[in-house]
Amino acid sequence: MKKQKKVTAFLASLLLVLSLVMPGNFIQVEAATGDMAVHFIDVGQGDATLIKAGDHAMLIDAGDNSEGTAVQSYLNSQGIEKLDYVIGTHPDADHIGGLDVVVYKFDCKKIFMPGVTSDTKTYDDVMQALKSKNQKAQAPKPGETYTLGDASFTVIAPVKGYGDETNNWSIGMVLQY
Repeated sequence: MKKQKKVTAFLASLLLVLSLVMPGNFIQVEAATGDMAVHFIDVGQGDATLIKAGDHAMLIDAGDNSEGTAVQSYLNSQGIEKLDYVIGTHPDADHIGGLDVVVYKFDCKKIFMPGVTSDTKTYDDVMQALKSKNQKAQAPKPGETYTLGDASFTVIAPVKGYGDETNNWSIGMVLQY
């Protein structure tokens, strides 16, 4: 069973890479037990990934500003009412642009963003959405591990500050199921 879970995690990682170079609305990977699914949502240039483990869900990024409603619709189509984790990997618009819609429309338990800010309207929109829900984004630290149903993920990046290039501040993690 452990080997099967490692193979599933490997395939999910492989599909993440493939999703960056292949068009399509989404790719779904399900474990043989049906307890975990990874959805790569087509949001144009940006990123949006939904991970479901049992009754638990995590969203990583939400595409550009114009994609917030599309991400909301996709989450609704998947029966998502609450998100255990919402991760804005870094504050560029093509990653966090739709997060304000997600924060407004869903019950988001924990919201992670790196310890770097931006002076853009997109970043401000996300901060205003968080404020309206009395929430704050947390900057996770490398080595911290969190559970998502029967899965867990460990934060591996960013390790330190990386200057003005916001992509270099991206939150990275290893998901284990």
